[in-house]
Amino acid sequence: MRTTITLTMILTARLLASSPSGESPEKLMAAAIYQAKVLGDPPAAIKQFRSIAARYAGKPVAAQALADLGQAQEQLGDGGRARDAYMQLVREYPGQARLAARMRQNLASTADAKFKTQGVNWVSPHLAASPPGRCCMGMAYDRAMGATLLYGGRTYTTTFGDTWAFSKAKGWTQLTPAVSPPPLAGASLAYDATTKTVVLFGGSFASNTNSNETWTWDGVTWTQQFPAVSPPARNWNATNGMVFDFQLGKVVLFGGYTDQFIIMNDTWEWDGKSKTWMQQFPANSPSPRTTTLAYDETAKQVVLFGGWTNGIAYGDTWAYDGVNWVQQQPVTSPQTRAENGLAFDPILGKVVLFGGLAGALRRLWARPVELHLAMGRTELEPGVQTSLRPQSSSGVSFTYDRTTEGMLLFGGWVTDSSFTSNTWLFKVF
Repeated sequence: MRTTITLTMILTARLLASSPSGESPEKLMAAAIYQAKVLGDPPAAIKQFRSIAARYAGKPVAAQALADLGQAQEQLGDGGRARDAYMQLVREYPGQARLAARMRQNLASTADAKFKTQGVNWVSPHLAASPPGRCCMGMAYDRAMGATLLYGGRTYTTTFGDTWAFSKAKGWTQLTPAVSPPPLAGASLAYDATTKTVVLFGGSFASNTNSNETWTWDGVTWTQQFPAVSPPARNWNATNGMVFDFQLGKVVLFGGYTDQFIIMNDTWEWDGKSKTWMQQFPANSPSPRTTTLAYDETAKQVVLFGGWTNGIAYGDTWAYDGVNWVQQQPVTSPQTRAENGLAFDPILGKVVLFGGLAGALRRLWARPVELHLAMGRTELEPGVQTSLRPQSSSGVSFTYDRTTEGMLLFGGWVTDSSFTSNTWLFKVF
């Protein structure tokens, strides 16, 4: 019976592919997808996808055909033609950038695709609950849990030790793990894909002394780790100094400052499988600073922008390839700043920078909001509803939340004495 069904499906797919004029576009798409994913015949499917995209130009099925065409080209290992299909999709159907991002299997296949920024905007979701206002909290998207994890932070009078999760389905939910790190501000969080855990390191205790503790979150509770070697105690005040490098398969840590307010520029890597820290000694490094890191999934490298040392802000861009730090020379660059948000948006295919403190760190960046695409040499501005945007702020948490397909922004300093509990999403539409 199974053989008869299989033969019938094959014959049906071939019949549909050979006689497009008498079938609906939906049936033609189903036949082409069957050819690509079940029959293992991408070349035949590619021919059919191209035919559908041309014949039904301007219709949703044509956009879907281009997305499937790109994926089929990737199956054949032809990244160049896959990129051409995705670029045609975002060029002819600018509202379908998210579709291209979901369909692609290899980020390099869309490295040159120019996603139009007219379809991006800030969204303020209506939430039933929220963490109290604060700055300097650690935040990272937990891919295993399917939610963004937030820990700690502070105001001038309180250091927090609470754990929260954010997702599209539930909004913010306070978690009650059996074990937690002590209250910490300025700790860094990073998702470790090798162990499917979130790693926390450092931070400042309520006593204002710094921590060198390493903790991991498994989706249920926190567990303190006791590696034989650890980086010296430090905190990053209001920035995230750690990020997971998917190319290395390790968490990369840079800089921060110690109890004696000594500013660091050391580089460490956390191996989640062996639960060990190892210091790296690159030939070149950024100057000592507390700064923010992000992992550029397109370029496959860690990106660092700006930061500060003893009240002096920087505006330089560096990239770490697992061996060495190399200063980048973009044509244009954001103004010098510190305590800004920095995270990779897989839909835009770029690292995005938000806000921060400028100049001598005594004033907020003058504009209501700034977003920049790192290495993209382009300032990113919402195309519609430009009055709907976050307040100028620093010490924020900023990461890509996969449940909402948007850049999640929470909290931060709004003025020298005001902390916000606002949640925003920056999304491609």
